[in-house]
Amino acid sequence: MSSSPSVSPGTLTEDRGPSLVAVTSVFLTLTILSASIRIFTRLRVVGWIGADDALILCAAAAAVAEAAGTIAATRYGLGRHIEEQLPEWRRPYAIADLVASLSYSMSAMFVKLSLLAFYLRLSPNGMFRKLTYAMMVVSASFGVSSVIAAGVQCVPVSMLWDSTQAGHCIDVNSFYFANAGIHIFTELLIYILPIHTLWKLHLPLRQKLGLCGLMGVGAMLIVISCYRIVTIRDLLASNDTTWNTVAPLMWYTIELNLAIFIACGPAFLSFFRRYLPMVFGGQTSRSRSKAYQHKEYKNKNSYPLRSVSQNGQHRTLSKNPGVKTTITSKDATFFDIENSSEERIMVSNAGIQKQVDVWIENEENEATKSKIGLGREDFP
Repeated sequence: MSSSPSVSPGTLTEDRGPSLVAVTSVFLTLTILSASIRIFTRLRVVGWIGADDALILCAAAAAVAEAAGTIAATRYGLGRHIEEQLPEWRRPYAIADLVASLSYSMSAMFVKLSLLAFYLRLSPNGMFRKLTYAMMVVSASFGVSSVIAAGVQCVPVSMLWDSTQAGHCIDVNSFYFANAGIHIFTELLIYILPIHTLWKLHLPLRQKLGLCGLMGVGAMLIVISCYRIVTIRDLLASNDTTWNTVAPLMWYTIELNLAIFIACGPAFLSFFRRYLPMVFGGQTSRSRSKAYQHKEYKNKNSYPLRSVSQNGQHRTLSKNPGVKTTITSKDATFFDIENSSEERIMVSNAGIQKQVDVWIENEENEATKSKIGLGREDFP
């Protein structure tokens, strides 16, 4: 590392802070909107909320704290050259930077755990679930260790803003590079973990490709993470930390908030189809499987839904003499342009359940109507 920053007098008025605040604000807004739409859709459209939703809320809350720490640091010299940082700014700057670092590690951990919690509902396969649980342990352990390492990088903590105190700090260079490398590796494993299981599901080919593609979108985050290592290298090669910290922080923020956005993305179309049906298309009524049936409708002359191989196929069921019930089904494919909606594929502990639209028609002959009428009069 260089012994002193090399900054010309004419550059001391430069300030990257406003750009960092703008990027942070835009992507934080994206996270808040994404998480809000996801939770609203789960509760009002799908009708239930799972552990993965709770974890993504934790990730969003930590992302808000990370953004707050980053924006606060710009008030105390972040984005300016270090020669411009006043002595009284060093303590609040170090505290804000520490808050941002701790919050980032926690948020990244919760995003990974949210995805893995969702994976647990993809399949009852024992090996897949064991691998998923193993990745949850690895991700949680790495996340907790990252938080601890960031929190005690200097002992006492006051050494972060006053290096003249007695104490010690960890090797920051080794910590940042090791942390980034493990983070990228675990991200890669998480995104490829469900592909084999998704491919084996008894779903149409288009649907399989769509689900696998959704997981594959995370590859762009790995590219961002790799580029972030380059910016960290530039930071560690200079003593002008308040100036050169901006690029890594900006990519940290973009990566983190995009991860939350991708995790929440499938809920968007369900939301828009329900509340903007004229634009995105939608249905006025739906039937749900027993696992998601409202308690008011249970055991009221209901029929179990069965699989059909083609759209428009009819089934005729008869529970009572003289009463014919015809069910016509229309296959709902998750990633069809017209029928795409997350509420079509609802996941429970037993695995993915495929939803179809049904039209039910009852026909009663005159003899049956008479018998039913007599029965009601005899047994009020």
